Amino acid sequence: MSRRTGGVTALVILALLAAACSGGGGGGAGPGGGVTVTLDTDHFTMRGDEGTSLSATVTASVSGQTSASIRVSAVDQGEAIAGAQVEVMETQARLWISSKSSLAPGTYAGTLAVNVCYDAGCSSPVRGSPFRLQYTVEVLPILKVAPDQVALSAVSGSPASAPVAVQLPYGATSFRVSGLPSWLRVADETASGFTLVAASVPAGAYDAYLYVAAGGSQRTLRVTYSVTEAPGGRHDLSLDTSSLALTTTEGADASAHVGVTPPSWNPPLTTSVSYGSGASGWLGVTPTDGGLDLRADAGALSQGSYTAWLYVRGDGFTTGRSVTVTLTVGPGLLKPQDQALTLTATSVPADLLGSVPVTMAGGPARAWTAATDAAWLTLDAGTGWTGTPLGFRVTPEALQSVENGSTQVATVRVAADPPSITPVQFKVTLSKRLPEVRSLGPGVILAGRAHRVLARGVGFDGLADVAAGITVEGLTGVGVTRVSDTEVALDVPAAPAGEYAISASNALGSPTAAAALHVVDAPTLAYARVQTSGRKRQLIYDPRHQALWASMPGVAVRVGYAGGAWTAASQAIADLRDLALTPDAGAVIAVSWSGKLRLLDPVTLTEQATYDRGGALGPASLRPDGVAVTNDGRVWLPFGDTGIDDLGFFDLARRTFSNTGLNFYEGPWLAVSGNGERLMVDGRTGRMHLDGADGTLKDGGFYFEGNFGIDEVGSRFVTVSYSEAALWDASFAFVGRLWLPDSYTKYTGGTTIAATVSPDGSRAYVLSYSIGSLDLPRVWVFDSTAAVSGDPPLLGYFQLPEYPTVRSGFTIQSREAVMAMTPDATTLFIAGDDAVMVVPVPSTLTAP
Repeated sequence: MSRRTGGVTALVILALLAAACSGGGGGGAGPGGGVTVTLDTDHFTMRGDEGTSLSATVTASVSGQTSASIRVSAVDQGEAIAGAQVEVMETQARLWISSKSSLAPGTYAGTLAVNVCYDAGCSSPVRGSPFRLQYTVEVLPILKVAPDQVALSAVSGSPASAPVAVQLPYGATSFRVSGLPSWLRVADETASGFTLVAASVPAGAYDAYLYVAAGGSQRTLRVTYSVTEAPGGRHDLSLDTSSLALTTTEGADASAHVGVTPPSWNPPLTTSVSYGSGASGWLGVTPTDGGLDLRADAGALSQGSYTAWLYVRGDGFTTGRSVTVTLTVGPGLLKPQDQALTLTATSVPADLLGSVPVTMAGGPARAWTAATDAAWLTLDAGTGWTGTPLGFRVTPEALQSVENGSTQVATVRVAADPPSITPVQFKVTLSKRLPEVRSLGPGVILAGRAHRVLARGVGFDGLADVAAGITVEGLTGVGVTRVSDTEVALDVPAAPAGEYAISASNALGSPTAAAALHVVDAPTLAYARVQTSGRKRQLIYDPRHQALWASMPGVAVRVGYAGGAWTAASQAIADLRDLALTPDAGAVIAVSWSGKLRLLDPVTLTEQATYDRGGALGPASLRPDGVAVTNDGRVWLPFGDTGIDDLGFFDLARRTFSNTGLNFYEGPWLAVSGNGERLMVDGRTGRMHLDGADGTLKDGGFYFEGNFGIDEVGSRFVTVSYSEAALWDASFAFVGRLWLPDSYTKYTGGTTIAATVSPDGSRAYVLSYSIGSLDLPRVWVFDSTAAVSGDPPLLGYFQLPEYPTVRSGFTIQSREAVMAMTPDATTLFIAGDDAVMVVPVPSTLTAP
């Protein structure tokens, strides 16, 4: 049976231990008899957390017999033991030893003396008593926070603080604080504590519970914060504006100031910027006394509009504010003015130069680069700095590559560094109008006769003295009259046969084109009939090479005069429609319905060049006069194959096709004066004409069909319609009918077949066939001078020795014929479907 007894006082613990019995009852050994006490250890250790009472157990075993009671006590000879209790059993006593709970963390060592005695005063100890037990007490630190409640106070606008001590628990090296409200923070943190700092906040009472944790332990720290109102009262954050509109230019900047009134509790303020779509990072913010300085940097921005939002924030008690900032960035590089270089007869080398300033709208100087897209324009420098000029020039060599009479436009692009600056462009327009003679009309005249020749070209208005500026090489006494910028009239005196170059000069000394005037002797031609079978669409006389040209379907026929004889030659040309001569008779123009225009050698008929429009050049079904060459070197043509076609032309100089966009129903039909000055355009729904003096297509004309004759200058016109001829004047007014005598028409069946007019316009010639008799063809001659009004008077007629067509009895194979005439009006050429006839005009009926 066991029990625990004890009266524990201070460090002395008393207990009774009954004597052990052995054998019969009765006495037992006296005090000091054979009782032996043995302890199970001579050292014990206690280890635990601070603030707790630690315990240890020591067992004493008793052997032997005694009749006396045994008393056990213990005395701490150190400072760590709080007390002991004894549990007494039959032969053992167990000592329950406890440490002081007030011990500070640390290690304590000492001796616990255990007395085992027979009497209370321990005058009679058991053998071996006192027993000395060595002990060690290790007190481990626990987490402590001091104080466990902090009371802070301040005036709004000022912060408050207080220190807090922390003892780390055993094994921990740090602690953490949680539960901090927005107005409270931890500062000066060390392993042994920290400082609580309460922010400046609005007046009021604030309360918070913090948690300090370390090594698995946690302590609660209450913090109260009492804030009184500052003088002046409470107010929130405010800004002096909510929006700003800034403007600048590329490469420059703009600035502004935002006034800031902080809250009355004066918390720290922060700023941030967000950006709309597009570039970012361009708005800088610098705090200053009383506000914020803003700088919008457009150094990396291209022209346009940009938006940013500036945010100003405080603590959790502060209402955040924002400012919308719009930035408009204008061009950084100022666009230079477009430049124009106009070159005329009086231009000098300095007129080939120019320059523009390269300037920034604002900001520092920037490096620039420049480039041109035109080969004819040279930049003096491809790089530079803003504030310096960009020079450019047209070199004499480059000028030669520019077509005279044209206007060329070069674009110069200027870019600045950085690339975000928008490049600028300016145009340099070069108008090259140096005086130049390109073609003549007529380009072939007769020797020994004065003649007015129209020189076509460009730039004649620039000649201060047109007579001095135009040169006819090898001839003197040439009268020069300016008609327009593109035309000069030359009154050429009688000159011997030869070739005379006509050119214009300019102050630059720049080479320009020249035209050759061909002066030929007028041949004396006898009657001839040259067999050439086939329908002739037209007949052209080439005085330069003394040849006749006729177009037949698919065949070009040349009837040339040499050695006193006429010889016919032909050249097959697919889809051939019409023929024409260049103004100088240097080439024959052959036009095919299928869209090809060929240039043929006027002597050999060999092909010099072919150009394809890529579309039809007139319907195959229409009658002749589908090609006309004006003295400016344009070959006028119908564009299309429906008979409702556009008017277009082929430029002999540029070798290109162009469409005027003018449309004609049943047309256009074309005719041109002998000098190429007046173009006639006809269609059933519209008639137009063009005079070289102004080069403009204008309304006005008349309807012509079948044969058509026009004099050299376009002042007299003869038309044939329904077997009837008519005369018209330069203003397209009807003059009168070219009537055949009634006796002829009624009794022989005389019918008008074809008609033409002399080069000087003074005589009209009408070819007639006698349908109702076996009479030979006749040519009737009428006075068509300008003095005539009403029906022109008949001057007479002469008879042809034979027909140009096949006639058998009263049957005439074809009533179609075409006519031409020599420049001196001495010889008529008549072509029918069987032959080309050379017919001298009787001297009594020639032009005066």
